[in-house]
Amino acid sequence: MTLVELSHGGWPNGAGTPRGTVQRVSYRLEERTLIRDYWTVTDPTLANVPVSRRLLTQVDRIDIRYMNSGREWVTQWPDLDSAGDLGFRSRPMAVEITIVLTDYGELRRVIEVPG
Repeated sequence: MTLVELSHGGWPNGAGTPRGTVQRVSYRLEERTLIRDYWTVTDPTLANVPVSRRLLTQVDRIDIRYMNSGREWVTQWPDLDSAGDLGFRSRPMAVEITIVLTDYGELRRVIEVPG
């Protein structure tokens, strides 16, 4: 199950390989394991196979919420209900990630998104 997919800047290219500095990533939960996939191109096609890395095991649940411009928490972004078609061009004000682990319990982080 894919949790979130996004592009972010600042991908270092110390080896000078033929690629940009924007990276496409996806986080998914598979058999109680959090996995991060990334592509070497920003707009992957079926021919571009992602590189996968296992990040965390014994994951019971992951919830992601986004704070919209009305300071309301929503579970999907873009939030088309409150932003209309501007949801595709705007960023959330914050992202809340809750991870529940079998051995550690609940971890919750709220990350402010600069605008």
